[in-house]
Amino acid sequence: MPSAPPTIRERREALGLTREQLAHEATCSYAMLRVLEGGYRPERSPALDRVLSVLRVHEAASKPAYATADDSHRQDDLAA
Repeated sequence: MPSAPPTIRERREALGLTREQLAHEATCSYAMLRVLEGGYRPERSPALDRVLSVLRVHEAASKPAYATADDSHRQDDLAA
């Protein structure tokens, strides 16, 4: 059985980011990040798009240099 994709909070914590750091880098409020981490998924949200983008950048930076393209499918869009 496939595992569920990580939540925003799980991904943030795995990358060693605090809420304050992620909110700052994504240029969204701490309160909005808490709402998004709580599971709220608005139909259209620039803040959510920025949060996911920052998480992807940090994830890519933390991957070992020998990671293959096949590894990318495991970290699909968190918004799903």
